[in-house]
Amino acid sequence: MAFFPIRNASLITKVLILSMAIGTSLWGLFDYFQGEELRIDFQRQLEEQLESEASVDRELFDLHVRGLHYAARLIVSQKNVFDYLLGDEWREATGTTTIRHIYRPPAWLPPNSILRTFFHAHAAMLLGPDGDVRQVYHSAYNEDGDETLTSELYQPSHLLRKLSHSQAYLTMMDGEPYVITTQDVVGETGELLATLLLSTQINSDFLYTAKQSSGTDSVLAILDVEGESVVASSDPVALPPGSLTETLKQDYLMIGKSFFDYGASDLELQFASFIATSRSERIVEQLLERESHRRAILALTLILLFTLLTIYVALRIKRLNLIVHDLSNDFLGITTLRGRGDEIGQLEDQFKQLTSKLEHTYSENMSLHGKVIDTEKESRSLRLVTELLSVGVVIDGINGLEPFNDLMKNLVLDFGGAESFLLEGKQHAEVHLVDRHNISRSFTIDHHKALGPRGVLVSETTDKMRLEEERDLFANFPTYDPNPVVRIDREGNVIYTNLAMRELLAQIDPGQTQRIPREWLRQYDQHVAMGMTSELEFTVGSCVYTFVVALLGAEDGVYLFGQDVTEKRAAEREVKLAATVIRNVLDGVVITDTQGIIQQLNPGFSEIFGYTDSDLIGKPSELIHAASAEDEVQKRVWRGLEDYGSWQGEIWKKHKDDSTIFCLVRVNAIHDDSGQITNYVVMYSDITERKQHEEWLAHIAFHDPLTRLPNRRLLEDRLEQNIAQAQRNNTSLAVLYLDLDGFKPVNDRLGHDVGDQLLCEVAVRLHNCVRSSDTVSRVGGDEFVIVLPEFTTEADVQGVAQKAIEELQRRFVLAEQSVQISTSIGIASYPHDGDSAVALIKAADQAMYEVKHHGKNAYKMGSSRT
Repeated sequence: MAFFPIRNASLITKVLILSMAIGTSLWGLFDYFQGEELRIDFQRQLEEQLESEASVDRELFDLHVRGLHYAARLIVSQKNVFDYLLGDEWREATGTTTIRHIYRPPAWLPPNSILRTFFHAHAAMLLGPDGDVRQVYHSAYNEDGDETLTSELYQPSHLLRKLSHSQAYLTMMDGEPYVITTQDVVGETGELLATLLLSTQINSDFLYTAKQSSGTDSVLAILDVEGESVVASSDPVALPPGSLTETLKQDYLMIGKSFFDYGASDLELQFASFIATSRSERIVEQLLERESHRRAILALTLILLFTLLTIYVALRIKRLNLIVHDLSNDFLGITTLRGRGDEIGQLEDQFKQLTSKLEHTYSENMSLHGKVIDTEKESRSLRLVTELLSVGVVIDGINGLEPFNDLMKNLVLDFGGAESFLLEGKQHAEVHLVDRHNISRSFTIDHHKALGPRGVLVSETTDKMRLEEERDLFANFPTYDPNPVVRIDREGNVIYTNLAMRELLAQIDPGQTQRIPREWLRQYDQHVAMGMTSELEFTVGSCVYTFVVALLGAEDGVYLFGQDVTEKRAAEREVKLAATVIRNVLDGVVITDTQGIIQQLNPGFSEIFGYTDSDLIGKPSELIHAASAEDEVQKRVWRGLEDYGSWQGEIWKKHKDDSTIFCLVRVNAIHDDSGQITNYVVMYSDITERKQHEEWLAHIAFHDPLTRLPNRRLLEDRLEQNIAQAQRNNTSLAVLYLDLDGFKPVNDRLGHDVGDQLLCEVAVRLHNCVRSSDTVSRVGGDEFVIVLPEFTTEADVQGVAQKAIEELQRRFVLAEQSVQISTSIGIASYPHDGDSAVALIKAADQAMYEVKHHGKNAYKMGSSRT
């Protein structure tokens, strides 16, 4: 089978090969770039999620560590601790060097809150006044356990010197990280009875307990000093201890943070949060595969459509070939031969043959036409000489001077006689005369002897002189015009150029300044063939020129008047680019005039707020409408625009569906070249989710996650504020410390879920017992505190306590079962029982334990009251 070069192939074959090559290339490029964009986008989203969750993880870890310290403070505040330390058993323990190991709750612990107090402490130690360990309660082990505590804990004297009673202490013991806290138990006379030490190892169980209430997807981990391996993690299955961080980076994103300072803590470990990247990779691959299939179908469809269109065009061109061939042979008598190559090449060859033969014929016709013109010129000269229609004639005959023709008669009337046109002995003169209408006119006067002694031929040259002056003016004007001007013939040869055009042609091709570039002539020919009269545009170097086509004078030449439009085109591109950016930016953009009337808004604004162009265009913007700048926000905006030309702030804005969106707003003034303000641009960024997340973080730091009541931190803060207010107003306040009676049996019998539900119901009933200005707080597992600021009498406080007892005695229906509990309440008042939040809470707690000791389900005022 013979081989045909591609240049001799048919148009259909060429286009099919080209479309396949382009389609395949574009397909591959789109696959690559979209894949990179998707991966970058998912990576950025994971990083933002991990950054947010890492802050939450760190806060929860910090709260968990401080929880150990709060547990120690709670233990030493109990009455049974003092009873034990003042008893015989403790005095016997301090008189020996033997350490007693206890595996069941000892007598010096709160009897009804063991599980709640030590929910994450591994050991509780009582140290004698000399700092030696006397008793060790192993809360994390049973009696059969073989584990023993680290030896350093049995010699804690060197640690006690560095420990602070205001916070927990983190340290390394026997190569393992521990958190330790201590509280001194002081007698009534100020002597040191004992020191309570709580300790727990910071391992995976500790991190899991701290992390389980976060609801986030990240994994909390502790790294070694160099950050090269995992010491412990909240998910040891995913991140087992000992894993190398460099290996984990293949499947996880990691953010590392240093530990906060816990007083004199000497723990040198690193804190990190991990999040898996495998899910994002699977999503990216699925999206890429689906989009790749779609592009493949689209590419094949386009190739098919383009091929069908090419077949249609090729058939039409083939038909046109036959028409040209028949036209040449039948009507023009010119025989053309079909060339080689595709259909367009064949048609081009036929036109070239036809053009060559027509040019030859045209040259022969022009030669004959020149001979005809010469004959016509001779005939016209004879007619002009005989008629003298454009020349006034004055005859000096027997009757004197007489105007010979009508033209001369009119001139005699205009100038008051023929004497104005006499030569007075000269043969020729050019004169300027003023007619009866006071108009200056020019004439050429010649004497002819056949007309008599003074006979003359008068030719008016006024229009001729004016035309010559204009011709001189316009002949010199293009020469010094800074814009390029050129006159060319039909072949593109330069007939005339001004200085600017010569410099431009020299810049294009220094060796070819007598002919315009071939592509210029080709574009001009296309415009003429299509009957177009619009501007032609060409690029020379970095400059862009437009040329206006003008036919002046003879038909064998054409003028091109040029203009440099480089800056204009650049400005148009900048305007187009700015419009494209505004349309595609995700933030909402609104453009107003100087009075705040909306002129334009982008799709991002419609996406955020739901409004369309027809809803807002032509209406005033409520943010910067000059005629209604009355509210505080508008005043701040106008002050910023007047002082700085811009304003930025956060506001609430209504969606079209009447929902509220929190926005970051930026307003900028747009100036023209003279510095005058022409428009204002307002940009809206939706930060509602970020605001809600900040509020959620603030809420969980100061509220109990189960009952949503204020936690101990917020309680102490509010109580200190109430004390300060009571000091200023010279008033009193009361603190009620409540402990639920019978809660543990309900929790053990019905489960923790029912127990949690019971605590929530208790919170609701306690709220019903107090005023809106009072504070109800949960400070422990089943312990609550009520703060009553500015109470009038003690009877009012006792009435609230009695109402709380009655409310909590009513039966609860939980999980289709009836539950009944009671409460013991201790009451302390300011300033009788203390002048600080800690003192008042401790006094109320002590009063509550006395109620417990004497039968429960009652209330008691503080010990300083009778």
